[in-house]
Amino acid sequence: MEIFYFGCYKRTGHYVWKTDMFMLGVDPDLMLEHYDTKLPPFDNDEQFIAQPWRLKIGYSALAWWDRSVDVRPGSNSIIFVDNLEIDPHDILRLAKNKFPHIMKRIPELKILEIMIE
Repeated sequence: MEIFYFGCYKRTGHYVWKTDMFMLGVDPDLMLEHYDTKLPPFDNDEQFIAQPWRLKIGYSALAWWDRSVDVRPGSNSIIFVDNLEIDPHDILRLAKNKFPHIMKRIPELKILEIMIE
């Protein structure tokens, strides 16, 4: 199962990261960067309320407003997993396992109901 983190790592600037914290760069097939600021909860800009998604590109996503590194209002984090059946709580557990250095700075996320793109 493929998993990616989109957001800040050690400094401001939002990028897509692999589990070894190697920056993925722009992937013309996935275009994960396209989802920047589009997936966190629309009606609430409070941090750490996570919106789960099922995306037509074949990935599930868990997105939240995150100003723990970058304090600008549009700062967000997203976990992408190439599995449309995965439960959002399992995405969170997987993220804590695969991106511990990122997730340790994030308080417990409140997970909302799944949205479908």
